[in-house]
Amino acid sequence: MQHLEVDTLFLGIAQLSRQSDAYRQQYLAETLNLLKPKVVIPVHWDDFFQPLNQPLQFLPRLADDTPKSLQLLIQAAETQGTKVVLLSGPQSYLLNSAFASQSD
Repeated sequence: MQHLEVDTLFLGIAQLSRQSDAYRQQYLAETLNLLKPKVVIPVHWDDFFQPLNQPLQFLPRLADDTPKSLQLLIQAAETQGTKVVLLSGPQSYLLNSAFASQSD
């Protein structure tokens, strides 16, 4: 993956706040810093016991400090100019305009 760059990265952040500083630094270095995405979309941050037809909610505090996990990701993304997009329910996000013209 050393020479691979991606436009969009779906990055799991569940329990990131509960990891050591060394782990978090290595995780973000091996994902954000290495792949240099233009956009990162955090995943696995929501409470999957909630109905899908409702707005997404953070994991219970017992499982993760999700606001802290998101803040860690946002800070790391800002240092390299990566946009963070948080999907908050049944919504779509156009990954690439080239895909849109292919589906017509």
